[in-house]
Amino acid sequence: MKHLTLLLFVVKAFSFPSSCKTTPGSPSWPPNTEWQELNKTISGRLLAPPPPAAVCHPDQTTFNNTTCNYVTSAWLNSTFHADNPISVDFENWNNDTCLPNPAAPCSGIGYPVYVVNATKAEDVKAGIDFARENNIRLIVKGSGHDYLGRSSAPNSLSIWTRHIGGLDFHDAFSPSQCNHSIKESAVTISAGVLIGDVYGAAAARNITIVAGMSPDISIGGYLTGGGHSPLSATYGLAADQVLEMEVVNAQGKVLIVNECQNSDLFWALRGGGGSTFAVIISATVRTLPTPTIGSYLLAINFTASSSEAFWNSSTFFHQQLSKLVNAGVSGYYYQDPPVTASGSEGGITGFLGGLFLVVNKPSEAAIDAFSPIIEYINRTYTNDVTILYLNQDYDTFHDWWFQYKDSSNVGYDMAMGSRLLNADVFSVPSSILMETIKAGTPLGNDPLGGFGGNLVSGPGVWNAVPRGGSNSVNPAWRNGTINHIGITVTWPPLNATTRDIKQGLLTNRYVEAWRKLDPYSGAYVNEADVNEPNYQHAFWGNNYSRLARIKREVDSNDVFWCHPCVGNEGWHEVGNKLCRK
Repeated sequence: MKHLTLLLFVVKAFSFPSSCKTTPGSPSWPPNTEWQELNKTISGRLLAPPPPAAVCHPDQTTFNNTTCNYVTSAWLNSTFHADNPISVDFENWNNDTCLPNPAAPCSGIGYPVYVVNATKAEDVKAGIDFARENNIRLIVKGSGHDYLGRSSAPNSLSIWTRHIGGLDFHDAFSPSQCNHSIKESAVTISAGVLIGDVYGAAAARNITIVAGMSPDISIGGYLTGGGHSPLSATYGLAADQVLEMEVVNAQGKVLIVNECQNSDLFWALRGGGGSTFAVIISATVRTLPTPTIGSYLLAINFTASSSEAFWNSSTFFHQQLSKLVNAGVSGYYYQDPPVTASGSEGGITGFLGGLFLVVNKPSEAAIDAFSPIIEYINRTYTNDVTILYLNQDYDTFHDWWFQYKDSSNVGYDMAMGSRLLNADVFSVPSSILMETIKAGTPLGNDPLGGFGGNLVSGPGVWNAVPRGGSNSVNPAWRNGTINHIGITVTWPPLNATTRDIKQGLLTNRYVEAWRKLDPYSGAYVNEADVNEPNYQHAFWGNNYSRLARIKREVDSNDVFWCHPCVGNEGWHEVGNKLCRK
């Protein structure tokens, strides 16, 4: 029997296509008996789920009109996708292969073939080992809130971490194998716990964490990308708060990573991007006494014929961003120029405004910070604008977050690009800045797309000292970044022509305008263009060479692969296959 087992191993090894990961139907794809053995190893938690929208298609075995009605209504809700083993927030990352539309085609080709529904590190290890030993493409899904498509892939085995649960609060924390204790409160967050649940549990203790606005994201992709927050400008990025992680690496080893052990991997996981170095089982992060929040909602509405007023006001607003940040203002803003549905100027009203906050200050501080902007626009364009604002004070961060948490729709086709911009960018001559804003703002009636700014950086980010002295987040964050702009384009599903046009505009016009204004900055990897030119520098700057070295050391066989990710240059997608170049 020993010799037979060895012979089978040798035969399988030599039957692997040397250039591509194995796919169903190929000689090297594991037979059902081996999948059954994996299922036994993980206590029956191996799934082969159909596409969630298959219930809407009469030719699918799961067709059910009642269930279809539920799926159709839930499709725009990120919680639905987080709780499904293979669905993700944006349907183009499953190649539109099964939509809740009976008139559209439906197949499972855009989704993983099997899913390890992990509840503990040992399940994750079994899945990684199986994928590595059988040359199967491996992906990782937490909540599926991913703008780059790293949480799904065809012909793959997926590690789903949604059911790895647990929260453990600490009054102080002693990192494993370190000779010191960190005299700060902390919380250990398991991979499947959503941020909204962490916020709620922390608020009951009158503390909070640095995290985002969406309640339906999990820690894995968020922390590995850096993680901006409405509290970042004061306290630093989410990755700056990490004290320790438990992970499973590409060799299937369960590791503790911190400043005292596996320190290179610890450095890489805090900013080097998800689905690249290891699967996170849990992360221990610093907690904070909950701050008070001064909130400020601003809406500047422009008449349909006021294009000049809009562009001049937008230019002035952006010129004042440095003063806002220096006054302690954080927040999120959006702008929609007065344009027709076809994209020509004039026709509908324009908008500039957003949600802002000041930390541990009264809302009057935000009023004072914005008053020069309001006064200038009112004085200059009295007949073209209507300005409204609402200020309110909140006793806790959670009270404010719960009021304004992100409930944006998902379940559509989209792409995003971004740029990290420092104060110098906004001090160029007004004419240059205005032309950049014009070229870098999508025109046309796209209610799900457009231009947004994120005032999520400031002294807390610039001066952060993470555990171990540094981490791998884009150095542009530390270089005086005051604004992380995000540009979104959308298109109808199953429309390749419009998709290519929109993605081309995103890469070559909208984001390119901001690249030209500051070619030496970069982008935020978690909210970036999948076609970003020279993404290695754009996402990681001078950190990339060290990240690539660590990737080679910890995953020389590319068990983990995604695009655009560290160390992925040796592979590319050929149709639905992942192949060596």
